[in-house]
Amino acid sequence: MLIFLAVLSALVVGALSWLLIGPTVAAAVAVLMLIGGLVAQFGDRSVRRPIGTVLLLALLAGGTYGTIVAVDLVEALTTTDGTVDMADQSQLASAEDKLEGLAGQSSFQLELTEPELQAVVQDGLAAADDVPVRRVDLDLRGATSDVGFRAVFKAGGVEATGNASIAVVDGGIDLELGPLEFGSVQVPSLAAGAIQSLLGAVTDLNAALEDQQAVVQSITVTDDALIVTGTRGTDEVLTDGDLLAAIRDQATGAIDAVQAPPERIGQGRLAGLDEPGEPIVLAIGDSLAANVGVDDNRDGFVSRFHRFVADADGVPYGLVNLGVPGETSGSLLTGGQLEAAEAVLASRPAAYVVVDIGANDLLGHLTSAECGTDLANASCQRLVDETLVTYRTNLEQAMDRLVAAAGTARVLFLQTYNPFSLGLGESAQERESSTMVSRLNAVAAEVASARGIAVADGFTPLQGTTAATTHMLDAEPDIHPNAAGYDVLAGALVDAR
Repeated sequence: MLIFLAVLSALVVGALSWLLIGPTVAAAVAVLMLIGGLVAQFGDRSVRRPIGTVLLLALLAGGTYGTIVAVDLVEALTTTDGTVDMADQSQLASAEDKLEGLAGQSSFQLELTEPELQAVVQDGLAAADDVPVRRVDLDLRGATSDVGFRAVFKAGGVEATGNASIAVVDGGIDLELGPLEFGSVQVPSLAAGAIQSLLGAVTDLNAALEDQQAVVQSITVTDDALIVTGTRGTDEVLTDGDLLAAIRDQATGAIDAVQAPPERIGQGRLAGLDEPGEPIVLAIGDSLAANVGVDDNRDGFVSRFHRFVADADGVPYGLVNLGVPGETSGSLLTGGQLEAAEAVLASRPAAYVVVDIGANDLLGHLTSAECGTDLANASCQRLVDETLVTYRTNLEQAMDRLVAAAGTARVLFLQTYNPFSLGLGESAQERESSTMVSRLNAVAAEVASARGIAVADGFTPLQGTTAATTHMLDAEPDIHPNAAGYDVLAGALVDAR
């Protein structure tokens, strides 16, 4: 009987100790109570009664207190009736103005102060349905790069406190909770999971950022603000700004000084984006895959490469081109293009899969405040470093999925060219931008080669030619290739196949 009482007491009091103090102390308490039960059962009769009394009192006290705690916990997590505190409207308006200000920018650095972030979170909480939380207070901590929080529930007379780390995942903001306390109780994993889902919803800035086609590349936490850096999924990249103006000034009167290389691959046969035939040539990527810069899709590198390999292999390959203008490595993971490619590869055999992605991750920053006039300054270099870290992570995930879906198809990755390499005499801007693009290409080459993906050098053959192979010197300047530039890129893919 005493053994049974000891086991029951150990379970109840041990569980309560785990909630209040932690698992280590809980284990020690449980072991001591079990030892006490064994001593009482098999020891001298003089110790049985006092030990039995202690075990019984511990069971009754622990059970009673545990029941009260459990009731409060369940009530707090399940009660959704009641009002939610209103957000500070002036701080909310300030945050919304900053988010709306992202429009028209190819890259961005969004700085939300702690009161502004608090207002966004509280407004999200008020808009959520059936939530048990009345208010969430945040405390940004620059020293540890995390966020402290206090969740006040509508019922139960208790609060949840803890901290959350913030990270970039798939081009968005991810919030991961650390240890939680529910009043004086450490929250069980089941309750912690419920709060994780809740806070993940109400503190999610991703929806607001997605409205602006924003892809997050890095996050910095200070004691006063959350700084989000990224690019926007827009094809309006590098058509203005101080950097482009400086290069255009250099090029004035020298438009005919650079000649395009002679055509090598030639125009493609297929103008459609989805043409019958099996196996297929599948293309995914950004505006280059999408043929931006030419009026006829047959002038793009995808159709040119398709015609060449079909003739060289003697196979009437079909064609599927899924390229999306403005795509970044982050939006490739979340915007649906990669899922569409996986679906195509699951339904149609492929001979070649061609990928180009990364230009929009990097080049959009060249018109930013950090890089717009001086690419060599420390702020710009730090931005590039952060961009490349995120690019590598995104590309690894995307290429793993693509290789798994491609089966026996030959996968080729087309590296990025530098649109500022005009060939009119190297300037500091051209030199620094070439260095930045080379760093991006080095990351892509490492990721691709590690997965058996062939790397096509789209950088070297266009160096010193973009005055003639892109639209950089048009009346409305544009980084995209013309037909001659796309022919060079198709040749790079042919060389790598």
